[in-house]
Amino acid sequence: MKYPEYLSSARRHKQACRVLKEKLDTYAEERENDENYKHLVISLYYLSGYIIECSLKFKIFEVCGYSTEVEIDEDECKNFGINYRKKIRVHCFHKLQNFLDSKVPDISH
Repeated sequence: MKYPEYLSSARRHKQACRVLKEKLDTYAEERENDENYKHLVISLYYLSGYIIECSLKFKIFEVCGYSTEVEIDEDECKNFGINYRKKIRVHCFHKLQNFLDSKVPDISH
């Protein structure tokens, strides 16, 4: 995987969220307790988290100067000062955000 694929993934997830939101908007208020509605909401939140995660990872690689042509792997990440296991292979928003902040302190989230 090359790091621009994180941005592509975020865009795909965003499109899926739009479709889910459109579907949710078709439900009447009295059906909001329906199991299908609840599953759609959970999926929307789940995918929204991946949009944020993929976007942060993309930006981390971009600001670190990672080549768009190089595969992301542990050894290559070391060349760019990125500890892959501790900084990228995580699903923790705060860890990703803190790492990005350490690279670009004045970034707006």
